[in-house]
Amino acid sequence: MLRVLRIAQDLGIKAYGSATPTSVIESDPARRLDATAHELAALGLYFLAREAPAGELASDAR
Repeated sequence: MLRVLRIAQDLGIKAYGSATPTSVIESDPARRLDATAHELAALGLYFLAREAPAGELASDAR
């Protein structure tokens, strides 16, 4: 969620995050670890590239 909030901020959008403790990922430690590692890697990539990956933003789909 941090990544999407950061992208929104960089685009000038005021966004709020609201995680849910009832998510399917929250009940499975292995899936949670995988999702956390994925998001940390994607956030690191976003910080290095200074832009979202192609196709990640709706405006890229045009």
